[in-house]
Amino acid sequence: MKTQTESNGKPRKAVSYIRFSSAAQGKQGRDSTKRQKDALEAALAKWNLELDATFSDLGKSGFHQKHLATGGAMLELRTLALAGKLSNKVLVVEDWDRTGRMQVTDAAPLLMDILNNGVDMVVGAYGGEYFSKETVNANPFTFYRALDEMNRGYGESKRKSEMQAHKWQSRREAVANGKFVKIIGLPAWLENGDKSYLVRQDVVKVIKRVFSLYLSGMGCYSIVAKLNNEKVPVPTMGRKNASLWNSTWIQRLLKNKALIGYYQERADVFPHIIDDATFYAANAKLKERTHHRGKQGETVNLFAGIATCKTCGATLIRHYSHGNVNLVCSNYRKGTCHAQGIRFNDLEQAFIPHVHDIPTLVQSLTKVEAAPNAIDTLKGKLARTEERLARVKADYLAQEDPTKATTLASLLTDLDAQHTALAKDLELETVKAKGTPVINADYLATLSKLTSGKLRDTQNRLKLREGLRGAIERFTVDLPAKSAEIKWKTLDNPFTIQLTKSGYSVKDINGVEIRVTDFNRE
Repeated sequence: MKTQTESNGKPRKAVSYIRFSSAAQGKQGRDSTKRQKDALEAALAKWNLELDATFSDLGKSGFHQKHLATGGAMLELRTLALAGKLSNKVLVVEDWDRTGRMQVTDAAPLLMDILNNGVDMVVGAYGGEYFSKETVNANPFTFYRALDEMNRGYGESKRKSEMQAHKWQSRREAVANGKFVKIIGLPAWLENGDKSYLVRQDVVKVIKRVFSLYLSGMGCYSIVAKLNNEKVPVPTMGRKNASLWNSTWIQRLLKNKALIGYYQERADVFPHIIDDATFYAANAKLKERTHHRGKQGETVNLFAGIATCKTCGATLIRHYSHGNVNLVCSNYRKGTCHAQGIRFNDLEQAFIPHVHDIPTLVQSLTKVEAAPNAIDTLKGKLARTEERLARVKADYLAQEDPTKATTLASLLTDLDAQHTALAKDLELETVKAKGTPVINADYLATLSKLTSGKLRDTQNRLKLREGLRGAIERFTVDLPAKSAEIKWKTLDNPFTIQLTKSGYSVKDINGVEIRVTDFNRE
């Protein structure tokens, strides 16, 4: 057995990929996760590899290709491979269908994107089998076997999907005929009995209290804080267990028609937990509160996904209360953090003058223009590539000669990469043609003279926030002290903002005042 070492004698770097389709498979001790981790450890030992990075798609279906969609780890891995950033590394997976339960025309381009870009693979349990571009070319049937296993996995998943759909249809028909059917994923207040649905009175008591609190005048966030402070257990409501209440669950509970007996839009299937009058009164109030929430969406929150609470580390969110706009800790809304909020506009007004100090941010906010006729040219290239891709796919599926099939698979990979690149170029040129919002250096230089109330253009604020997310390394807000510390990625020294009743002061890391200003609250 040949182990894998670098020219300097050190072990080669390995990249692990782990995937399972459902959350249940990821529970500690389940065979799915244990097998994959055991396979990784055995492969590292057998081939003298050193683990460098791990990519995980937890609860993402390989049959529906969720792992190759936006946010998928396999998509990220494939992108890195195509960019040459995984060259000379070894990808370790427990089985071929972990990379995806896909048909041949989808599976072949994926594997070729990996092997053709300097990434070898170890696949299988007990140390696995070693694959590289060279070994596949020397013995093409190893590649055909891999495709066959991935395609077989696709067939198994398709059959299960069809069986589940048939089972679901049969269940709906039985319910429609008034028959009792045991249902997986019942609402939290119900259990399957032998001949009927059983009511969990402890959960019903909590639900009735939620409705009572809401109709008495409390908002969803106030109810959340109250229940969390009292450590009231959270009903699962058909989902995984959680330790804390949140406003989304309260709203979902208030609108859940299963409380008045509905299942799949059919009435009187479940026992009635809440009387109709109470249920519809709560929903009318919920609709009214949503309708009168005001124009809060007009101004983009520049600090969304950037600012964090110094007390607990949670993200800060904007909250509207009695005509005021505050920046509050997301855990405060849940009743688990006691750091109250600060005025959103005050912090923004104190922060804006420092934006123009960041050259990289200025460059990222420069307007770009679409080249003349670029969109039509790219559309033509894309159409021709799609036609050729369809022809080559047809030839590949009909090809019986293994040597020619390998050549066609390689061509498919190249064409697929060309198609992806052209599609991205077309998308970019289309955005440019619409006109990217302008925030140039001159405009940024005048931001120190503007109040937050004047910087209201939605597109400009979105663009500015995008740039801030790439330019800020740390933005920590001490809510009780009404201060914030900001660290730019491109500058060594952080600075602090201290808010007062009438204005704010800005100091450098040594405590030297940079600016002292009164608020402009016109």
